[in-house]
Amino acid sequence: MLSIRRASEADCALIRRLAGEVFPATYREILAPAQLDYMMEWMYSEESLQGQFRAGHVWFIASSDGEPCGYVSVERQGEDLFLLQKIYVLPRFQGLGAGEFLFRRAVEYIRSVHSGPCMMELNVNRRNRALHFYERMGMRRLREGDFPIGDGYYMNDYIMGLEIVWPRFQFSAYSSSTRFTPRFPTTDMRLPSISTARPRFFRRLSSFCTLTAITRPSWKVEMSGKIVCPTRSRSAS
Repeated sequence: MLSIRRASEADCALIRRLAGEVFPATYREILAPAQLDYMMEWMYSEESLQGQFRAGHVWFIASSDGEPCGYVSVERQGEDLFLLQKIYVLPRFQGLGAGEFLFRRAVEYIRSVHSGPCMMELNVNRRNRALHFYERMGMRRLREGDFPIGDGYYMNDYIMGLEIVWPRFQFSAYSSSTRFTPRFPTTDMRLPSISTARPRFFRRLSSFCTLTAITRPSWKVEMSGKIVCPTRSRSAS
């Protein structure tokens, strides 16, 4: 079972240990060993990690059956701009959905601290096989560049972006026996035709789906983003 928690500065040693396994495995076919060593120290030394926490970077650590398996960090860079700084899953845990789990947690965090439209950007090496993963998660290539990082080294990256545009919806659905109000804190909400939906559908609805249309006239969408399905009246027997 996958779980996730917000990390603190006390987790610096754990993050460095995880990075020591996943970072070389990710880049050994892309970067020279000297650049790998330089970047590990630049990004994952204890001093660097402490500085990132103190600068406001927010980290989350994922675990599989209690064993740490990956991490993600997010930095706010402007009023409507967030940077997905790092997102990695240890090789032996890849294929279990941990990457998607971390990505969605980053989006959920951004929505929790920013109520309006914004952009989440990510630097990714142009030869990184994870490009397809980011595109599958809805990111698109915005631009590319070669960015100096010191000691004559460069990051040869695409800048990818995800527009986070939907408000936080609260759904309220009513039937003769059930009332529930699940919340959906993300951008990707896609419902089937509500003309055939039943209230029980919302209990099974994923937390990450894209709201496209409200087709049933009796369903009301309020300015607050609250969607209300009125109780169906019963005829007298």
